[in-house]
Amino acid sequence: MGRSHAPPAVRRGFVPSVPMVAAAPVQFGFGSSNISSMVSFGAFIATLYVFFTYSRTLELFPVKAGPLSLTVALNLSVLTMGVLSGGLGQLLRSKIAMPLFLMTGWMVLGIPFSSWKGGSVDSLLHQWLPVFLGFIGVSSLIHSLTSARRMMYALGFASVAILVFSRVFGSLDANSRITAGNSGTLGNTNDLAMLLLLGLPGVVLYIQESQGLRRMLSFVLTGALLMMIGVVAQTGSRGGLVIAAIYAFMLVFSASALRRAVLLIAVVVGTIVFFSTAPASTLARYRTILPFLSAGDLSAADAEQMALLEGSADGSTLERLGLLQMSVDLTVSHPVFGVGVGTFSSAAAAVSKERNQRANWHSVHNAYMQIASECGIPALIAYLAAFVGCLRSLGWVRKRTRDNPQYLSLFRMANCMYATFICAAVAAFFSPIAYVPAVIFVAAIIDGFHRVARSLIENLEPVVVPRFIPMAGRRPAVAR
Repeated sequence: MGRSHAPPAVRRGFVPSVPMVAAAPVQFGFGSSNISSMVSFGAFIATLYVFFTYSRTLELFPVKAGPLSLTVALNLSVLTMGVLSGGLGQLLRSKIAMPLFLMTGWMVLGIPFSSWKGGSVDSLLHQWLPVFLGFIGVSSLIHSLTSARRMMYALGFASVAILVFSRVFGSLDANSRITAGNSGTLGNTNDLAMLLLLGLPGVVLYIQESQGLRRMLSFVLTGALLMMIGVVAQTGSRGGLVIAAIYAFMLVFSASALRRAVLLIAVVVGTIVFFSTAPASTLARYRTILPFLSAGDLSAADAEQMALLEGSADGSTLERLGLLQMSVDLTVSHPVFGVGVGTFSSAAAAVSKERNQRANWHSVHNAYMQIASECGIPALIAYLAAFVGCLRSLGWVRKRTRDNPQYLSLFRMANCMYATFICAAVAAFFSPIAYVPAVIFVAAIIDGFHRVARSLIENLEPVVVPRFIPMAGRRPAVAR
C-alpha cells in the first residue's frame, strides 16, 4: 500500500491524531485476504519485464533463457502468473481491457480478408499477440499500490537507462541527430525521444515520493531529467518537441496560481535558452513546424549545409503526408477489416503500382491510421475506447484524491500515469506504434492502478476527526 497521510489540519481548535484505516487488499483467485507469494513474485517479474521492455536493454544485449530469448521467457512467465492469480476475471470487467479483447478478436476475424494472409498471421503472432498477452499479465499482477508504484518507477528508470545508453553508445546520424545505437529501436531518433519522454513522469514521481536516504538519489535524478531534455533536443524529433511542449503546458496549468507564474517564467526562459543554444541541425528540423525560428548569421558552407538539412526535413514531412493520405485511401476502400494486420506497406505498394507511382514501402507514421487502414474502422473504435477508458479511470482517481492530503500519494501516482498516457497518445500521432508496448503497457499499468486505487478508496472507512474541542451539545464531524 502507499504511505498513509494524516488527516488535514483544522483551522479552529486542536485536532487529535487519528490513525488511518487501511482498505482490504484487492481479492484475486486465492480465497484469502493475504496476497499469494506467487502473485508478489509475479509482480516483481512483471516490473522487470516493463523495465527491460521500455529501456530496450535486451535489444542491445540479447540474452537467451534456454531455447527462448529472455524477452519471450519473461512474457510467458508474466502471462502465466497473471492468469493463475485469477486476475483475468478482473480484466473481463475492465473498460480498458475489454475493448482490447474485442480489437484482438476483430483482427483474427479479418485475416481471411487480408491482402496478404501470411503476412497478417505473422504480424498477429509475432507483433500484436505478445504485446496483448503482456498487457494481460502486467495488469493482472498489479495487486497493490506498491506494485503499481514500482511499475511507474520502472518506466522512469527505463528512461534513465536509455539516457545512459545514449551517452555510452550515442552517435550522430547522417543528419547530425543523436542516436543510442546504429540499429534497433534506439537507433531511431524519433523512438529515442519518445521513450525518454515516456518515462519522465515516472522519474518525477520517484523524486516526489523519496524519503530518507532515497532523497540522495533524487538529486541525481533531477540532473538526469535535465540531461534527458538535452538529449531529446539533440534528436531533432518534432514529435518529441510537441510532447515536451505539452508536458510544460500541463506542468504550468496544474500548479497553483503563485507557482504557476514562477513556472511560466521558468518555461519561457528555458525555451529561449534552448532555441538560442540548439544545434543548427535541430533548428533546421524544428523550422518546418516553427518557421519563425532564425538560423542566424551563417557562412556560405554552413548555409549550404543548413539548406540540405532543411530539405531533408521537408522531404520527410512530404513523405509522411503521402503515407497518411495513402492510409486514408486504404481505410476508405477497406473500411470493415482493413487491408490486414501488418500489411500496410505491401498494400500501399500495390496501390502505388496501379497509379504508376513509386512505391514507398514504409509504414504510416500514425498509429491510429495504422489500425484503421490495417484492421478496419471497428478496430480503431475499440482502440479509442480503450484510450477513453484510460482517461476515465485516471479521472475517477484524480477527482477523489485531489485536495485531500491523506490521498496525496494516490494523487501523485494518478498524475504520473496521466502525463505518461498523454505522452503515449500524442506520440501515436507521429509513430507507427500500434502493435508495440509503448502505448499498451501504459494502459496495462493504468488498468491495474485504477483497480487497486478504487478498492482502497471505496473500502476506506471514514475517519472521525473533531473539528474543534467537543463541547456540550456539539458532535464532531466525520471527515470522509
